[in-house]
Amino acid sequence: LIEFKQELSDIYKDINSNRKNLSHIDILVVWDVKFKDKENLQKDKGDILTQKDITANVFYGVTHQLLAGSRQQPLPIIELKTILELVFNYQG
Repeated sequence: LIEFKQELSDIYKDINSNRKNLSHIDILVVWDVKFKDKENLQKDKGDILTQKDITANVFYGVTHQLLAGSRQQPLPIIELKTILELVFNYQG
């Protein structure tokens, strides 16, 4: 299952309202990973967001991964803004 969100924080809104479950998502595509409370994310949920090399992944273009307590494997995340910046020198 591929999930599309504008920002990473949007998936947590769905999770907190029981509309989505992180363990059912295979890959998350977002425009911007911008997450104001990264430290609180780790403290409150135990989830850790890390950057990845976009060329060395199962899914080409994965820019981040989310290590979440509710998943056995890291959740690959493609941040479209970063891909555009790297490929097309987009300045958004």
